[in-house]
Amino acid sequence: MAKTPPPSRPRGERNCGPAEATDHVAAATNHVAAAATDHVAAIAAQFGIDVLYAFGSRAREALAHLDGRGTFASDGASDLDLAALPEPGRIWSVDERVLMTAAFEEVFAAPRVDLIVLPEAPPFLALAAVSGELLFARDRVREANYQLYVLRRAGDLAPFERARRAHLLATTR
Repeated sequence: MAKTPPPSRPRGERNCGPAEATDHVAAATNHVAAAATDHVAAIAAQFGIDVLYAFGSRAREALAHLDGRGTFASDGASDLDLAALPEPGRIWSVDERVLMTAAFEEVFAAPRVDLIVLPEAPPFLALAAVSGELLFARDRVREANYQLYVLRRAGDLAPFERARRAHLLATTR
């Protein structure tokens, strides 16, 4: 029986070794990450977002997706929690919030994105958000100042929150 020749390749093309294959995968991953980062920046510009955080169970996965260190698994059962700080004086309408959420669902291929607006968030939810992963900041100084504001506000309210929780626990026993 005659041997079947290997499949032919176009002239000049050769098989690549494991190192070259890894380089090709890394280049493709970096291209996807750059596209995702550019898409987030475009959404931020369109809607006047100054700062964007991911928090909750999928925050690191979202950051890794933007940094090119991984992909965002669209089959995850959990939603993606995002927190946005609008540029000064900007108030988003309900329609804008829906469009922003849909745009972020597209970037991260998430089954659902929960978007909170930081100035409207309760103090301890805002604290959880700014303690998450920073995905975008138009101005790092403003981001740092806002983060300090949230930390101070939560710190000022911490004794009241502890008392509230103690009261709730006492009444449920």
